[in-house]
Amino acid sequence: MTTLVSRRSWFLKHKVITAVGAVLLLVTFTGIASGSGNKSVTAVNVADSSATSAALEKAAVDKAAIDRAAVDKAVADKAAVDDAGRRRSHPPW
Repeated sequence: MTTLVSRRSWFLKHKVITAVGAVLLLVTFTGIASGSGNKSVTAVNVADSSATSAALEKAAVDKAAIDRAAVDKAVADKAAVDDAGRRRSHPPW
């Protein structure tokens, strides 16, 4: 003897999972339908690409120079502080 619960379909037993699956299916089909109409290809000018590449390379070189100058200044400042400290700690006599 089977009960009414065992005779119901899987979809009726699992209403939440069925609803989530239906929403995902709807979103998937909507994305496919709306995305299929736009197939434009963007052409990139080679001169623009190389100019952009050169500008990026120059920016990287400029940043490296700024970083190096900051390191050099920090080293010089530390050397000046160390030198001043040595002069104070050792009296001239």
